[in-house]
Amino acid sequence: MLANTSFFEFDKYVDTVAALSTPYGVSGIAVVRFSGSDCARLAREVFGKETFEARRAYHGFYRLVSREPLDEVVWTFFAEGCSYTGEAMLEVACHGNPLIVRQILRDAFQRGCRQAEPGEFTRRAFLNHKIDLCRAEAVADVIHAQSEKALNLAQKQLSGSFSREIDAFIQQLTDQIAVIEAYLDFPEEDLPEEDRKHFLEQQNSLIRTIERLLRAHEAYVPLKDGIRTVIVGLPNAGKSTLFNKLLGFERAIVSAIPGTTRDFIAETLSFEPYALRLVDTAGLRDTENDIERLGLEQTREQLQKADLILWVIDGSQPWKDDLETLKAKMSPEKVLILLNKADCGLHSSVAERFPQVIDVLRVLKAEEDSAAVAGDKEAEGSVFWKKEIMQQKEAVCLSDLEKKQISSDGFSSSVLSLSLKNEACLPLLRQRLKAFLDERYEDVSNVGFLVHERHAEALRQAHQSLQHASTLLEQRNSDDCLAADLKEALRSLEAIVGRVDYEQVLDKVFSKFCIGK
Repeated sequence: MLANTSFFEFDKYVDTVAALSTPYGVSGIAVVRFSGSDCARLAREVFGKETFEARRAYHGFYRLVSREPLDEVVWTFFAEGCSYTGEAMLEVACHGNPLIVRQILRDAFQRGCRQAEPGEFTRRAFLNHKIDLCRAEAVADVIHAQSEKALNLAQKQLSGSFSREIDAFIQQLTDQIAVIEAYLDFPEEDLPEEDRKHFLEQQNSLIRTIERLLRAHEAYVPLKDGIRTVIVGLPNAGKSTLFNKLLGFERAIVSAIPGTTRDFIAETLSFEPYALRLVDTAGLRDTENDIERLGLEQTREQLQKADLILWVIDGSQPWKDDLETLKAKMSPEKVLILLNKADCGLHSSVAERFPQVIDVLRVLKAEEDSAAVAGDKEAEGSVFWKKEIMQQKEAVCLSDLEKKQISSDGFSSSVLSLSLKNEACLPLLRQRLKAFLDERYEDVSNVGFLVHERHAEALRQAHQSLQHASTLLEQRNSDDCLAADLKEALRSLEAIVGRVDYEQVLDKVFSKFCIGK
C-alpha cells in the first residue's frame, strides 16, 4: 500500500481535467493533456471515431462543439491503468500556436472538463499508486534541474532508487517491531541477547546512513538551482576580470579605478556537471560614498548566502588588515583562494601566509619546457623520455590541483597564484574549481539522491527516535518504550514515500509543480 488515502480525499480528483503540458508560447507542437473517465467519450466526440486502440497515435482534425474543424492534430488515447496517471488519458498534439491551445482548452471546458491544478496529473499518478511520493517529487526535479549533476540524481530518484532504500529501512524496522511486540505479549520472557545485539547493530547502521543522507541534503538547493558562487575581495584585486573570464564575455566593467563595481552582478554559468550562479560583488573597503556603502552591504549579504566563495587577492601587494577582516567573515570550507597578478610577483607577506601556494605560471612554464624537451626527444626517437615527461607534467597538474589540503585555520591550503590576464591560466583554474566542487559535494555524489527538505525533516525525526531506541537497547530495559520509539521512526520514514494520510503534505508537494504535469 503506497498511500493510505481516504475516499473523500480522492473524490476531489474523479472528474476529467485538461491542461497544456508543454511550455506556453509559440512552438512547432503543443501537447494538451486530458485525464479522467470522460477521455474515451471526448475522443469519440472530437475526432468522430467510434473505435480506436489504446497507445496508438491517430491523425485527424480537432473539431469543436460546433463541429467546426480547428486544427490538424495527432492524438493518442491511453486506457485506464496503462497511463501516466493510472486513469484514462487523452493527449492531443496540435500546432504550437497559443490561439489554438486556448480554443482547445475552452472547448474542453465546454464539454465538461475542468482546468487541471498545478501538479494534478502527477498527484493523480500518486493517488492511483502509479508512483510513490519520492518519485512524484523527482518528476519536478527532472523538469527543473539546472545542471547535469542535478539531472542525473533526479533521474535516479525517478527510477525509484531512493524509494527502494527507504523501503528497505521500513522493512527492517517493521521486522524489529514484530519481534519486540511478540515478546511484549509474554512478559515472563525477555528479548534474547542475540536479537538485542543484532537489532542494535542494525539501528546503528541505519543511524549512520541517515546521517549521510542529511549531509547530502545540504547540497540539495545548490545542485537543484545552481551553486551560488560569490566572487569577493578588496578593490582592484581582479574580481570583475575573473567574472568575465569564467563567463567568456565582458559582462562586468573592468577599471583600474577603485569602486567601479557598486552593485552585485549575477549570471548563470554552465560548469558541467554543475551549474554556477556566479555573482560579482563590490570591493570591500571603508568609504564615505553612500551609494558605494549600499553596494558593500549587498556584498556582505551575498557572502552569507554563498555556497562557494572565490576570494580574489592581489598577491603582488603587501598583506593588509582589511584582508584579515574579510577572512573572518567567511566560512572556510566554502572558500577557494586565488592570488591574482602573479605576473607582478608574489609579495613576501602574502607568501608567508600561503606556504603551499600553487604557482600556476610555474606549472605552465613546466608544461612548456616538457613539451619542448618532448619534441626534442621525440625527434631523437626516445619513447622512454616522452613517457617520462608526460608523467612529470601530469604530476605537476593533477597532484597539486586536485588533492584536498586543509590548513590549520580550516581554509583550503590549495591556493592558486595566477594571472587572470593570462588566458593560459584559465584551464588550470577551471580544473581546480572542478576539483573543489567535487570535494564539496562528495557526500551527495556518494549518496546518489536529491534529499529534499521534507525528506530531511522526516529523517531528523527518525534519527532522534532511533538514537533513543539504541540507548534503550544498550541499557536492556523498557522494551515497550523501545517499540514505541521504533514505531515513531517507522512513521517518519513512511512519510517520505507517502504512506501517510496527510492531505496537507500532498498539497505542499504538488503545489510546486507546473500546470499540466
